[in-house]
Amino acid sequence: MPKVRPVTPGGIVPMMIESIPCVAVMTFQGLLVTRLDAGYEDKTVAQYEWITDFVNNIATPAVFENYVLITSAYNHQEN
Repeated sequence: MPKVRPVTPGGIVPMMIESIPCVAVMTFQGLLVTRLDAGYEDKTVAQYEWITDFVNNIATPAVFENYVLITSAYNHQEN
């Protein structure tokens, strides 16, 4: 059974993608996943648009292995 990482409350969540250390975070425009390894810091790995009224992306992404669940549907608008 895979080891489950504890959830980091309120923002940046560490994750590994193909053995590369990354972080997932909700921005005003949606989900952003960036690399942390030397020489590639801040390189975007993935983005997913998730826009709400009043810029309310208030939830922390939930991460399991290399999967991310956006846990906020607050006033979400499909584009």
